[in-house]
Amino acid sequence: YISLSRTRTWRGMARRIKRKISMSNEIVVAQEKSHRDIIKEMYFKGSSDAEFESFMMLCKKTNLDPIAKQIYVMKTGGRMTTIVSIDGLRLVAERSGRYAPGREPSYTYDKQGKLVSATSYVKKLPNDGSWHEVAATAHLSEFEKKSSPIWKYMPHVMLAKCAESQALRRAFPNDLSGLYSQEEMQQAEVEE
Repeated sequence: YISLSRTRTWRGMARRIKRKISMSNEIVVAQEKSHRDIIKEMYFKGSSDAEFESFMMLCKKTNLDPIAKQIYVMKTGGRMTTIVSIDGLRLVAERSGRYAPGREPSYTYDKQGKLVSATSYVKKLPNDGSWHEVAATAHLSEFEKKSSPIWKYMPHVMLAKCAESQALRRAFPNDLSGLYSQEEMQQAEVEE
């Protein structure tokens, strides 16, 4: 047995909760609009609405955040190129529930002791229930950007990132097909 005063109290609480939910939904919508505005300001000055919307669709598909620099765009040879950070690629793989980081990268050197290639490893749990190691090798001659200081001072790290990006795409093609890291795309840049 619930008294009439308790019923009124419950109804009042329900109205207040509905009002708070409505207000929080309005705040979320306002935040989403400002989030989009921030992204547009960060990456799309002077770009078309179609380029922006295409990028936003890819962000939604991959569930990556451009403000956290998990995914972003670069102008390459006058065109917009979508770039996913190595952390963004790892995050997409992690969300599959079938990813584990692999062992440390391995490197090969020529007779003079100069870096030639890096091989990176990731682990994937396929439907058979046993972990498989997926490897990919990146060759310095294919990725090194001579004018980039970071490649000069950290060639092992940069080459290992390229190899890991390839290994992640090989292990998770459905999730990562067509997504490239900045280190991989630098070799494709067109000098203007």
